[in-house]
Amino acid sequence: MTDAPEPAGLSRPDSAAGKLQRILLRLLREHERDGALPTNGRFLFYELVGLKVVSKEKKQGRGRRNDQDMHDALTHLRDKGIVPWDWIVDETRSLDDYTGSSSIRDGAVAMVRDMRLCPWRGRAPLILTESRSLSGVLRDLADEYAVRISATNGQTAGHLHTVVAPALERGDRVLYIGDFDWCGGQIESNTRNVLERLVGDGLEWTRIALTEEQVEGYRLEDKQIMKPDHRYSRT
Repeated sequence: MTDAPEPAGLSRPDSAAGKLQRILLRLLREHERDGALPTNGRFLFYELVGLKVVSKEKKQGRGRRNDQDMHDALTHLRDKGIVPWDWIVDETRSLDDYTGSSSIRDGAVAMVRDMRLCPWRGRAPLILTESRSLSGVLRDLADEYAVRISATNGQTAGHLHTVVAPALERGDRVLYIGDFDWCGGQIESNTRNVLERLVGDGLEWTRIALTEEQVEGYRLEDKQIMKPDHRYSRT
């Protein structure tokens, strides 16, 4: 399989910006080949960290975020039409439309067109992710399979009490996706304990990613970040 021809609009290949643009373009083409689009900037940044192209450490004295060069390169690729804008999702921004329909007829037609019968007979599993970015990427897939999805965005209490727990019943399946490190383990444990206290024992809880088998199978051990941060408790 030969590489696709280089598109017009890229910065000079000997410049730092040009090199980063080309690496990002290659990653995005791999995502396209694997059917892993859309993605988001945070995932791409961590891929670059894993490739040792960029560092996760904050840059000192430049007044820029550690992922700003990556975002600049990504914006360049999209501005020049090299990659489509909708290949990247931004789960932190949305447009809410409460205006309603222009007529009762249009409203009724829209409701019928979007109506969907639950294939799970009212017991759809809930995908619960530690990462808000991951939840945004998986939203289209959750829609395709008619399941529920939510993100804790790290440690949380209010969201579990007001949104997640009221949507669950005893015996419901929760498919959890979180980091395979110390902090990730504590976040999952706290999340599960809170929900089982509110809903009652009996949730069918399964961690589907990352698991120990996946880390070993994909040789991710050297990519783990096993140092504690401000979220981590040693007790």
